[in-house]
Amino acid sequence: MEKSIFKHAAYDLSGYELNDLQRIVKKECPVIRTLPSLDKLSVAHSFKVEGNEIVSSNFRYQIPGRKRHLFKNHRALGDAARIFLLCCEYFHDTREFTEKTIDHMKKCGDIR
Repeated sequence: MEKSIFKHAAYDLSGYELNDLQRIVKKECPVIRTLPSLDKLSVAHSFKVEGNEIVSSNFRYQIPGRKRHLFKNHRALGDAARIFLLCCEYFHDTREFTEKTIDHMKKCGDIR
């Protein structure tokens, strides 16, 4: 979906390597039956907006207080923030990320 938005905006993506985090996680965790949703990944890695910060298991980033209302799930900045922090978590410690993801997905019944 994001690629089509960039295309519609006539933004050239040819100089960038684009990856789909959900597909990366599915490949890393083949026991998961379907692509993990952004919502489930966010819960597994403790994403939340806390005060004037976006927070995950290992990271905290300040956001301007007057912009806090824009950082909700299923809104552009909120979802971008979730993807950003999930990528940070993944590259910080892929093994821990994988373990937390699988543990949460087991609870959701998404493990083969």
